Amino acid sequence: MANIYVISSLKAGSGKTTIAMHLCEYLKQNHKTMLLDADLSTDHFEWALQYDKNLAFEHLDVSENDAITLDQRIQHLQKQYDKIVVDIDGHDSKALRSVLKRAHKMIIPTGVTAQDLKLLAEMVELAIAMKQSNPQLRVYVLLNKIPMQTEAQEIEQANQLLQDMPGMRFLNTIVYDDSSFVQAMQASQCIWKTQPQQGELMDQVLADLLAD
Repeated sequence: MANIYVISSLKAGSGKTTIAMHLCEYLKQNHKTMLLDADLSTDHFEWALQYDKNLAFEHLDVSENDAITLDQRIQHLQKQYDKIVVDIDGHDSKALRSVLKRAHKMIIPTGVTAQDLKLLAEMVELAIAMKQSNPQLRVYVLLNKIPMQTEAQEIEQANQLLQDMPGMRFLNTIVYDDSSFVQAMQASQCIWKTQPQQGELMDQVLADLLAD
């Protein structure tokens, strides 16, 4: 059965779709991988269609209250693929819960503001609740798209809070907001091809995520 990675966030513009796409590209080097887009709030999935015709990709129109469609589709895909990456909105919904009950890893990109961390706490609380029915679920948090001008003290305070937050693992690499990611997506390319230095940073994030 395929391993399922869920990329989700309550924060608008968290960069979850970028993380999902790069994770999928990283995994497919050695595994038969599917990128499943179940986020109705974005059309970024068009990037996948333009980027690589060999990339297994599917956009699924599923409402937040629909727990059946996504669950059935994932059950079917698990028989065909080694890895499934799911990009889905972070609002507590039947659709999100249906995928979390089968997921192996959940990745939540977040910022460092008080509002960002409040939204993160809500998602971690949901993930902890889902662990009761899915003990294999592991939750990871990534500081992502952090503005370059953010003060070091603010980042350190967020780091400390995340280190102490129960029920999740903090990925140590910090990804700053960089126009190279936007430019890469606009060109239907991965960051490894357009900006190798940022690509090394993405390597660190994904290697840390997949290390355990």
